[in-house]
Amino acid sequence: MTTKRITALTPEQHARMAPYAQQWITRGWKTGPLTEDEWAAWEQGARECYRFAGIDWPGVVVHVPSPLVGSLAAPIAAYRIAVARKGGAVRGAVRGAVDEAVRGAVREAVGGAVDGAVRGAVGEAVGEAVDEAVDGAVGEAVDEAVDEAVDGAVDEAVDEAVDEAVDEAVDEAVDEAVGEVISRLWYYRLGGQHSAGWWQSYAGFFRDETDLDLGETWDRSRAYDAASTAGWWWPHRDYVMVADRPLSLSLEQVGPTGWGSHRLHCETGPAISWATDSLYFWHGTQVPADLVEGGWSVERIFACDNQEIRRCAIERLGWDQFIGDAHMRAVGAVADPGNPGQTITLYELPEQLAGMYGDEPVRVLLCTNATVERDGTRHRFGLTVPAQISDPVAAAAWTFSLSPTQYRALARAC
Repeated sequence: MTTKRITALTPEQHARMAPYAQQWITRGWKTGPLTEDEWAAWEQGARECYRFAGIDWPGVVVHVPSPLVGSLAAPIAAYRIAVARKGGAVRGAVRGAVDEAVRGAVREAVGGAVDGAVRGAVGEAVGEAVDEAVDGAVGEAVDEAVDEAVDGAVDEAVDEAVDEAVDEAVDEAVDEAVGEVISRLWYYRLGGQHSAGWWQSYAGFFRDETDLDLGETWDRSRAYDAASTAGWWWPHRDYVMVADRPLSLSLEQVGPTGWGSHRLHCETGPAISWATDSLYFWHGTQVPADLVEGGWSVERIFACDNQEIRRCAIERLGWDQFIGDAHMRAVGAVADPGNPGQTITLYELPEQLAGMYGDEPVRVLLCTNATVERDGTRHRFGLTVPAQISDPVAAAAWTFSLSPTQYRALARAC
């Protein structure tokens, strides 16, 4: 027996919500090369997505080893095809390359169609119940933990490729056109396993765990599910480009499963890697590879102008060793009025490190974060203050643009 609308869920169905979402978390975190059967399943799903979008399957599938490679190769391939069709017209080829990307049409045919059909067939209270359960179980655990990290790395790599490699290889007009098409098209992709999460868990729950009959809608959702087996993929009219899964993925859990429950972190190597690319993270902050692989010297740490990365490097080394290696002399240490239970210590920098923060002489105030991290710990961090400040409380007050009297009166700094 099937139904066209659901207004209530059974206790058994409620009990299957979170485990169902966990299946998608597991898929999102899967690593290692795809097998031949998995590639075949992916291609069949992608073919079906094209069919539902009313677009002819191009018949050309290009496998790339990482999202970074695909983000550069997919738009460049579209551009070269457009140039060939337009007889070498550089500027017109940019628009032609954009027109050949069919990401929006494919996503609307599967994602938009399924989402609209399911929401229209589910009572508000039922939809909210599943939404809340699935949302909490999936959350950032798959999507943001990996997707944003890759986005940032791709952005940086695209900028470098356009500014350096392309600039040196081609004349100015083509350089500008290639740079434009990469900037406009690299993110014209579908998320694959990295975006496996809330939406597919939500739709899949009603498809697999209820008797809701939505006809072809479920075929559309199965097609997109199958096409989420691999990494990012770029649908174009002339070809489809698809990235392999990561070879490794390292996450740390910092809270109950759900929004913000996991973050990328590895103390011995890359937190996520592919055959050609690796990304390094220290407790959720993206850092240079040598910070993790070998650790930074005191000189390298002081030369870094990014406070978050500097903090990670010191944590990697350990504050006690850092203070010892840097030969930092304590000027004074007192209980922190703005952070009850914690201590603030003001340090003098040795002469050989004094100029590493610029021309103005500074001291370093060692503080403890007033906010507890998701894993229950508190970050220790150093802030630079003018060298003429000799009182730790005055130094802490200076970082908040307060007077020492005002800082002492704080209930808690944040």
